[in-house]
Amino acid sequence: VAYRVLEYLAVRGSVALPATAVRDGLTSATWPGRLETFTLDGGRTVTLDAAHNPHGASALAAHLQRWFPPRPVLIFAAMADKDLTGMLRALLPVTGPVVLQTMTSPRAARPDLIRDVVAALDPQREVLVAEDAPAALALAWTRSPAVVAAGSIVLVGEVRDALTPRAILR
Repeated sequence: VAYRVLEYLAVRGSVALPATAVRDGLTSATWPGRLETFTLDGGRTVTLDAAHNPHGASALAAHLQRWFPPRPVLIFAAMADKDLTGMLRALLPVTGPVVLQTMTSPRAARPDLIRDVVAALDPQREVLVAEDAPAALALAWTRSPAVVAAGSIVLVGEVRDALTPRAILR
């Protein structure tokens, strides 16, 4: 979309559109929280992807299946109005233990509700609950050095903040 807007403006003479700028922009674009991977000390990794609907969860599952043969721990939380079953149906076959994180949003599904969905899909799956992102990461790393956090943009933001704290201006 951005390219097409710039292309339109270039045709009108409003902006220059050098081919090198287009190439550099397309190859260096980032989208925090979308297949974003952090590599940490001790060989630990955390991959963040909102995957907040079944389609997004399926895309993430395909990525995990290709790049994470040893199934990573899944940190999961979602909003109560989302298709929890659809998302988890896609993610559970390619992940290991599940850590359910309590989110700060009042719209969030309660961990006990999500636990019931996981149990219905995979009764043998290990499910743990953490009260916040730092606790979820610490708990996940007791099971595996590879972790993926998905299910909500809010969750991804909270986990990302736990990994890369930032100043909050008031």
